Amino acid sequence: GTYMFHFYGQEFNELRVSVNGLITFVNGSSDANNTDLKTSPPQRTIAVLWDDWDTSVGGTGATDSSVLYKVHTDRDELIIEWNNVTHLDVGGNNGATFYAVLDLEKATDPQTTNSKIELHYRDLSVGNATYDEGRTATVGLKDVGVQGPNRLVIAHNGGGPLPSWGGTNKGMGIE
Repeated sequence: GTYMFHFYGQEFNELRVSVNGLITFVNGSSDANNTDLKTSPPQRTIAVLWDDWDTSVGGTGATDSSVLYKVHTDRDELIIEWNNVTHLDVGGNNGATFYAVLDLEKATDPQTTNSKIELHYRDLSVGNATYDEGRTATVGLKDVGVQGPNRLVIAHNGGGPLPSWGGTNKGMGIE
């Protein structure tokens, strides 16, 4: 069956995933320069841990082999994981692992509220104190276009209202 994800008043049955820790809707974004989500990216966005990640180290392919996904039809959820991704500015073999869980709903049961989003951070140590624990990343949500009201910034480059929510062995749910 078709599953839907409800986000900022819209229903989506597809999404785009970036190596840089972004989930976007309608169009993809390969932007590695994280922002405070006011103007960029222009798409509806879930910034799981938006930063300049390199997926070619921990995986077996040339690129993107460290971004994994699985649909759990028994729980109606999609899990997207960035597994052992290194920071491009740090290099080496110390990779971060983090993932998002998106609640999916059957298309026959539309609603206007947002679907539940969980963000999980298994290991955010990349081997450099400047970049460890997501200190140079953005975590948050935004609606399409330039945003003020329809934007939730949890952390941005070590600041923001709740930067301590992201970190190794931490997680959060957003509804």
